[in-house]
Amino acid sequence: MPVGPSYLTEVPVELVENILFYLHPCEIAQCRILCSGLKSIVDTSIELQLRIELGIDGFLLNSLPLIPAREMLALVLERRTRFQQGDHVSKYRLETQFHGQYEISNGVFAYGINPKSSDVFSGIKYVPLTSEIFREKGTREKLEFTDLGVDLTDFSFSVDDDLQVLVEKADTEARTRTIYFRTISTNEPHPLAGLPQLVLELDDFDLGAQCYTLLSHDHLSIGLYNWDVVGHECAHIIYNWRTAEHILPYSLVCDAHFLNKELVALLINQSDFVGISLLNLTDGRTVQKFSLPFRKPVRSCLFMAGTPKRHRTQTKKEPFRCLTQDPKVQIIGIAMTPVSGNGIEHDVHVVISASHLLSKLDNVQVPSEHMEWEDWGPQATRWFGFDDVSQASLSGSRLLGKSRPRITDEVWRGEQLLIFDFNMRALRRHASSATAKEGSSFRAFRTYTGDSELLDAGRSGIDIVSSLSCVATTININALGYSEFLLEDHVIIGEAVGFRIRRLFVLSEYERIKSWSDPTMLTPERTEASQM
Repeated sequence: MPVGPSYLTEVPVELVENILFYLHPCEIAQCRILCSGLKSIVDTSIELQLRIELGIDGFLLNSLPLIPAREMLALVLERRTRFQQGDHVSKYRLETQFHGQYEISNGVFAYGINPKSSDVFSGIKYVPLTSEIFREKGTREKLEFTDLGVDLTDFSFSVDDDLQVLVEKADTEARTRTIYFRTISTNEPHPLAGLPQLVLELDDFDLGAQCYTLLSHDHLSIGLYNWDVVGHECAHIIYNWRTAEHILPYSLVCDAHFLNKELVALLINQSDFVGISLLNLTDGRTVQKFSLPFRKPVRSCLFMAGTPKRHRTQTKKEPFRCLTQDPKVQIIGIAMTPVSGNGIEHDVHVVISASHLLSKLDNVQVPSEHMEWEDWGPQATRWFGFDDVSQASLSGSRLLGKSRPRITDEVWRGEQLLIFDFNMRALRRHASSATAKEGSSFRAFRTYTGDSELLDAGRSGIDIVSSLSCVATTININALGYSEFLLEDHVIIGEAVGFRIRRLFVLSEYERIKSWSDPTMLTPERTEASQM
């Protein structure tokens, strides 16, 4: 079939560049192979190169940067290089009494203070995870409430809505638990809340011992857990805090993960169904169920997830606020313990491509009872066994996991921190680039492509095939001494517990690796990452 002439390259270069700017980064890169004229435009445009480099890191431009594109591109490449070079680690000891409960939301870190017991605290401190590139020493903002007037067991927050959700200790005499919706700035009842507080009648629930919340946009997930039962029992409520509507009444659901403003994924672990159910947040309707490859309920299962990212107003000191995670490469994670036949059970972790999962909805006219595992699972997931990953956390297209000690080629390898990137653009860039430079702490650990089989998953007797591609890289941080890790965009948060000392460390994935305790950034201890 003859191909006619293309007149696009006869259009002024500035206009073509402006048109290409609105394409997805993958589409911009594909334009390079159409003709030499478009290749030249893409390769010489700083704005288009910025979009491509952000796409490799799993981000899109949510708005135009306030700084020139050339400066923004330099910052994007700089924070990537800083991580690959593996700089020093700075230790900061927490000066305020730290309860142990902490939350991260859209670049802001908050933790409980003034503990009254092992389960109860009365204050919260908020600290933004400000980029080191722009922050001067001693300039980190903070907001601290030493006494909120409530005995807390949990909290969630959204700085963008000036909202803090405070979960009060259960009133054992009245058999109630109260959840307050207050402003962060003044600790007053939130003016946009449908009700200033939500009272849970514990007599209406089978589970009331522990309550955890997850906030996303207009909706709050309330999880009720009984950890004393083998395998734990759990139930959830989905509540619209603006309209005071119950989108999901009390239901036996293991966990909930908000995919976006319209959909929430529910993790179901029952005798007749083990899998994921997608719920429409507008009308509470079940959109579709996706089964997992287990014939009977697993011992336990939880999502590895945080809240969806929201657009925040950028400033010249915070240009990265113009970025948003690319939904095409976002992942969902599940940690589960299958039931074995011999009493020996091992954890397994499964990573699911959110776009693969949602693409299955395009062909669904009427939701079936559930979609079988073979019809969606193998091509949309990657499974990791007990010996591959532990203590995993995820954000965007990346999974942070700790590898277990093992002997490789008769060499003992201790615990390592691994970052698994499921963004195919990063995977291709890694495959086409040279091996990590000498002295770099960023090294390829393993590349996962094609089908792989997890034999006897978690001692369940089930072999699972999966084929979602990713590349795993190591970070030169000794994982020993850290009890927990969390990943939030380009920041790794590690909790270290020492003798009579509890500390938190912020270890930046892209920026200069660092840590902190008090926002005033007082004199830090400098130490090599390899010594931690």
